[in-house]
Amino acid sequence: MQNIEYWEKQKDQGKQWQDERYRSHGMVWGREAGPTVPYAVKIFSRLHVKKVLVIGCGYGRECFYFKDQGFDVTGIDFSLEGIKLANEWLSESEGGTLKFLKGDALQLEFEDNEFDAIFTHKVIHQFNLADRKRMISEMDRVLKPNGVFILSDLSVEDPDCGRGRLIEPDTYIRPEKEFRPIHYLSESSMDIFSQFTVLGTVQFDEWENHPGENTAHKHVFMRVTGLKNADL
Repeated sequence: MQNIEYWEKQKDQGKQWQDERYRSHGMVWGREAGPTVPYAVKIFSRLHVKKVLVIGCGYGRECFYFKDQGFDVTGIDFSLEGIKLANEWLSESEGGTLKFLKGDALQLEFEDNEFDAIFTHKVIHQFNLADRKRMISEMDRVLKPNGVFILSDLSVEDPDCGRGRLIEPDTYIRPEKEFRPIHYLSESSMDIFSQFTVLGTVQFDEWENHPGENTAHKHVFMRVTGLKNADL
């Protein structure tokens, strides 16, 4: 495992990298919501969800989709540039309840039991084991009893899994991106959600272009759905 100094620097470098990405490329993935959102809406509607927290909202693609489906949505992200873009978009939008805040996934500034649901995509991979546990503990704290979460991130089936230097189980540092470590989710890592009832996991593919690249490439993700204090 890397030392404390590395992880502190990694947090700062990660914020700087993401801020610069938004400054240079704006809405890098367009305005269309990601592939897990229609599924989330179906689950949220079935469970009569009202208040949704989106952790790692970026510039708000998923948040606007949820808002347009009638949910009361709060989006947080550690990138101030992402939040600026989200609020610019919000100024063009009409109807619904939506707000954006700069925030930390490891220290959510909300009351206990505040949200009916949490949605998060491509966030938890950037953390070491201790911080993944902190993030999940914070999710548990702010969810209402029987609240639902939908979390998706890179899977061990992703083509890039295994590239770079192993620093923790299924966690790698790539030489060209020293301060952007990646953790890959697997079935064997589901014990990290032990305080929840995990309803199921699904693998899925997503094609994307990164800014400055000319061709689409495939990622493989794992989606995890769980309930807090589920009375099943």
